[in-house]
Amino acid sequence: MIHTMPKEKKWSNRVMQLVCDMIISGSVPDIDSVSKKLAVSKRSLQEKLKNEGDNFRNILQTIRRQIAVDNLIQQDFTFCKVAFMLGYSDQSAFNHAFKRWTGQSPKTYSNCCKDQNC
Repeated sequence: MIHTMPKEKKWSNRVMQLVCDMIISGSVPDIDSVSKKLAVSKRSLQEKLKNEGDNFRNILQTIRRQIAVDNLIQQDFTFCKVAFMLGYSDQSAFNHAFKRWTGQSPKTYSNCCKDQNC
């Protein structure tokens, strides 16, 4: 049985999957590379996402946040490795982004999960 994505979020879902795959494979996703993989122009992709009520930056941040949280809960990697895997130039930039997403530093979040067995 073939599953189809809801039409209203088709492009957002495709971009989310590509961004996730790129991060996991060690690539740093940007809208240019994603639009090329989807065989559409950058401007066309921006319009398609806008029509679905989304944008590339929001999708990228959502995926980064989820990968960061997952890895900190599982404690698979150091904070520094998670930062670089997500495309941050240094751990400090990652720490700021993580605090913006969760209200906690990565260390505090990880310790809380360790104590509460998230």
